[in-house]
Amino acid sequence: MKYENPEIILKTHLGQTYLTLEYDPVNHWGYSNWLWKDDYGQNYVKEGCEAMLLFVEKYRFDRWLNDNRLVEGTWDEVNEWIASSWLPRLLALGVRHYSVINSPDLYSSLSSEFMEESVNFLGLNMRNWGDQANAAEWLRKQEPAKA
Repeated sequence: MKYENPEIILKTHLGQTYLTLEYDPVNHWGYSNWLWKDDYGQNYVKEGCEAMLLFVEKYRFDRWLNDNRLVEGTWDEVNEWIASSWLPRLLALGVRHYSVINSPDLYSSLSSEFMEESVNFLGLNMRNWGDQANAAEWLRKQEPAKA
């Protein structure tokens, strides 16, 4: 599926889009497209993650497709906040499966792989992929939560 109608668009103070959020009603999951560069700073990552929580509250889904193909640079400095603050709130909202389309950028990809190793033991079933087709297929195979 092509995601071309974002409901939420977040921009930097210079007006550059760094995150779009869209709900996929066919698959009943959230889709995020990060267009983040490491010089934007970790506050934008935190702001985007907070917006993702509000999105989950609105649509009540348990699977997320996170697209990092346009992310450049490392975001390791925010991983601790993600694991200790954001992730417990995401899990409390019911998200259990998190599929990531990795960036071709080496540093971004390493950050995502480190995150996968850090969060799976907390109850989030996270996997990293090199392309959208495999990321979405894996997510489709994850058993949706019972209502």
